[in-house]
Amino acid sequence: MIKAVLFDWSGTLYSDYEEVLFALKRFPFSPQFSRKFFFHPFIKPMRYFFSSLDIRFPTFFEKNYSLEQSESKLVESTAEIMKFLKERGILIGIFSTQSEKLIRRVIENSRINRYIDYIEGGVFNKVPRIKSFIKKHGLAKDEVLYLSDLYEDLKEVKELGVRVCAVLWGYDKKERLKLSNPDSIIARLEELKSLV
Repeated sequence: MIKAVLFDWSGTLYSDYEEVLFALKRFPFSPQFSRKFFFHPFIKPMRYFFSSLDIRFPTFFEKNYSLEQSESKLVESTAEIMKFLKERGILIGIFSTQSEKLIRRVIENSRINRYIDYIEGGVFNKVPRIKSFIKKHGLAKDEVLYLSDLYEDLKEVKELGVRVCAVLWGYDKKERLKLSNPDSIIARLEELKSLV
């Protein structure tokens, strides 16, 4: 039985591709930053992609990506799903490389903050943080479900022993996500209901 659902933020709960790309184009290292160049490096974790460009998190987002945050960019049915999970007593957490301050601003403006139990932003490696979360809440690994749109996140968290669900509306393509051997794949957030 699932007792906790943990989410990635960018691309999973928040549709921010265009905003991230726009912010990167304004960054001094590459005014010609292209969609092709942006997507190609996602064959490795986002944290390595940005560190290879000598960009530090969450400084980049705080300076270059704060004005575009909007609750209208939340994935469709986010509020409904959060309420659904909370009514069933399921813990809800968010682990992201994105700044915690910016995540909190969006969830407060959209009034879903009352459903979220835990938020950790500026996270480069999610595995130790998720491990700590599981221990703190006395959960078995198979009682936790993690959702992400990135192959590398799914692969690493699955190796921890947690159940993982790939979402198809984010950064990585379905073919790439399948390589992480997820326990489930969903095309719409509403499908999460059938998994818990």
